Amino acid sequence: MSTDLQPLIDRIYKDAVERGQQEADQMVSKAKDKAAAIVREAEERKQEILDQANREAEKYTQRSQATLEQAARDVLILVSQGIESILSQLVAESVQESMDTDTVRKMLVTIAEACATQSGETRLEYLVGSQDHQALIETFASMYRQKMIKGVQLKIDESIEKGFKVSFREDHVHLDFTAEAVAEALNELLRPHLGEIVKRVASEDPSLEAYCSNLLNQRNQG
Repeated sequence: MSTDLQPLIDRIYKDAVERGQQEADQMVSKAKDKAAAIVREAEERKQEILDQANREAEKYTQRSQATLEQAARDVLILVSQGIESILSQLVAESVQESMDTDTVRKMLVTIAEACATQSGETRLEYLVGSQDHQALIETFASMYRQKMIKGVQLKIDESIEKGFKVSFREDHVHLDFTAEAVAEALNELLRPHLGEIVKRVASEDPSLEAYCSNLLNQRNQG
């Protein structure tokens, strides 16, 4: 009886071993496929992370560059404003010193004489400061006596400290030669040249770049 069962037992054992081997092979194959999929996913994720990091680094570089450029512009603006303020003060002081009574007298006489040579009647009205008024009255009174010019009126304008204003009444033209107006006109004339000088000096001075970099670092740390 046992002899008859042995082949059956052997066959069952063999089938079980074969099925076990097949199942084991399938499990190993699935494990390998899963491991490969995990590796691929990890590689893809790693690449995504690297790409994202590169994009962030590029954005940071661009932001840093923009911030540095803005810092440089801020410095140039501050420098320009400081120099412009000093220049404006110097111009104002120079004009104030230049606009003395004798200079104002010469300018008024020159304008009056030029108008006197024109055909037709040209009436002038001068507005001057109280400190110049008396001396100018004497000048034009002498000119009247010499019959060099007519039609000039001198009036006091208490708001004028230095210089004068002139009106051509026939033509309704008004000109401002006060110290403030002259100084402003000079500043407008000099301001573009001052900006070019500041830019040129800044581009030639490496210390400005170092200053801007230091300013940028302070902003980033803050």
